[in-house]
Amino acid sequence: MKIIERLKLWFEIGRGFTTPLSILPYIFAVILAAKHCKIDFLLSFLGLIGIFIAHLSVNMLDDYFDWKKGAVATYKNLEKQGLVPENNKCFYFEQNLVSPKSVFIVAALMSTIAFLIGMFIASKVGVSVIVIALITALLGFFYSASPIKLSYRGLGEPVIAFIFGPLLMTGAYITAGAHIDKFILLISAITGLLVMNIGYVHALSDFDSDLKTGKKSFPGLFKTKDNAIFVLALIYIIAYVILSYGIFAKIFPLASITTFILLPKIFALVNLMKKPDIQPKWWMGPLENWEQVKKQRAEWFMLRICLSRNIVTDFVILFSISYYLFG
Repeated sequence: MKIIERLKLWFEIGRGFTTPLSILPYIFAVILAAKHCKIDFLLSFLGLIGIFIAHLSVNMLDDYFDWKKGAVATYKNLEKQGLVPENNKCFYFEQNLVSPKSVFIVAALMSTIAFLIGMFIASKVGVSVIVIALITALLGFFYSASPIKLSYRGLGEPVIAFIFGPLLMTGAYITAGAHIDKFILLISAITGLLVMNIGYVHALSDFDSDLKTGKKSFPGLFKTKDNAIFVLALIYIIAYVILSYGIFAKIFPLASITTFILLPKIFALVNLMKKPDIQPKWWMGPLENWEQVKKQRAEWFMLRICLSRNIVTDFVILFSISYYLFG
């Protein structure tokens, strides 16, 4: 196999398509830090590489542990019965392209590289970055790994909120040259909740199949799908309550109220979780590879995932503009 093809395969194994979920909050934090200080672009770039590598390695470990526990085989059986949409999870094991051992070794090597990058950054900006990195690494490893298995105990989505919000954004903020303050703590909490809801929508879409595989997702803690959908709305409400506090306390500029124009889109997403509608609308934003999605019979799933992701992207853009113009 050619080098480019091999790299492409490992990118797919690491579910590289999900890395924007870590890259976007990281860049968001650096952009916000630039308002307060002169950015150290070299350290920020190195930090971005470290985050990218770490994200890929955590995804690999997630697949590895799910495969070892037999959860993937159970899910594939449900897929054959038409109970869940088709997906390519662990296709590389099924097709004998790589071995589980190889994936574990590569993931471990990538985690080591990310850690070394973190050590270098810490030598420049302080030990707090290493503390953040270690907490993130532990949460990422035990997301699926025994004995803790956070994602199997209904804690997967809250962990996502904590990692992709406060941990990642605070680390990026410090790396860029800024100092921890109320501003980054509040905006990172909001961002974490919005990113969390992408995972929450994913888990909510798998509500029935997770029950059959014994995987207790965060939505599954609320017993019924209607209750879980209500919590989805509640998470968005909490994010906007924090935003409102930030505006009222003059931590955020008044102009950040422009982000409230996303509320109709959020309301529509919550309603869509209750309906079988699979028709894309212009206001939903980008819906990539729609024809391919239709072939995989995953329209219902991807429509809602893309919409929840687009809400995060729109929020970051609107807040950044308002903060730079009026902050």
